Amino acid sequence: MKEELGFVGNELVQFQTIFVVGNVVGLLPFIYLFPRVPMHLLVPSLDLGWGIFTLLQYRAQSFGEIMAYRFMVSIFEVSHIYNALIAILAFLLTPSIGKLLPWCTFRAWQLVQK
Repeated sequence: MKEELGFVGNELVQFQTIFVVGNVVGLLPFIYLFPRVPMHLLVPSLDLGWGIFTLLQYRAQSFGEIMAYRFMVSIFEVSHIYNALIAILAFLLTPSIGKLLPWCTFRAWQLVQK
């Protein structure tokens, strides 16, 4: 991937790091917004933002530009993780959550290891 994109030095590591930083920075505002903004407005606008910035990545001319697009994609993407967790937990009873979350975490770890 490094050669295909023409990265030099440590730019591939920076490319992935900016995505993680965007996820961490973007999670806090969405934790605040989800209970306060109607879902039928928030989720489609986040999908639209994610789609726009994902498609804009193809036309990036410099490393800095693709880093900015990558950061914005990660901010819009982290909202879906939080939204899915809220949607799943909203329909479960409290005793079920204690049984389900460790299994989901373990299963996700198994999938990552493959």
